[in-house]
Amino acid sequence: MGHADAERHVTGEKYAEYVYGTIGVMVAVAGLNAGAHDVRATNAVVVVLIGALATWFAHAFSHLVGERVKRQGPVPRERIVAAFATSWMIVVAAVPATVVMVLSGLGLWSVSTGLSLANGTAVVSLAVVGVLVGRVSV
Repeated sequence: MGHADAERHVTGEKYAEYVYGTIGVMVAVAGLNAGAHDVRATNAVVVVLIGALATWFAHAFSHLVGERVKRQGPVPRERIVAAFATSWMIVVAAVPATVVMVLSGLGLWSVSTGLSLANGTAVVSLAVVGVLVGRVSV
């Protein structure tokens, strides 16, 4: 694989991980929205962040399990580090929703509005990724 191909592969992985994380955020927000009248902004922040961290860990770990089976032996340390580093965009995807909910906790808007805005930022994020990927793919 040439340098340009390797760079495109890494860029593609980052976009894919961001999409994965964004959809995870949307699932968390949908669950929180189901009981929005009982949800505090701080609880929403915790759910979104813990969900993102758990998804990041599970995603990276599952890749390492698969790699160990393919290798029929231990995975080198640098591959372990790379798996967790590459998947970090899953957590980064939770930042917009987290910021929106922190602002909700500071009283800028209600928790219900914050959850709607968090979902909206996720939809916009997916649209932006779609546009960026479309530009790269042309």
